[in-house]
Amino acid sequence: MTKPERPRLVVGISGASGVAYGLRALDACRELGGESHLIFSKAAALTLAQETTLSLAQAQGHADVIHKVGDVGAAVASGSSL
Repeated sequence: MTKPERPRLVVGISGASGVAYGLRALDACRELGGESHLIFSKAAALTLAQETTLSLAQAQGHADVIHKVGDVGAAVASGSSL
């Protein structure tokens, strides 16, 4: 019998209060044993710097996999992505 895949959550953060909500969603995913993917926009990075004490690297540390903004070849960018 094959082991089921971990549930996967993809979080895209574009700025404003989305930073706080997105990071909390990533933390919840980790707490539940899921795999998390993060896409952080340039505007979100500005908001992060202005509204929190976290660095971009610290924020990205909340996710298992980081995808660069504009990476149209990322697996999560495909309509066939599970």
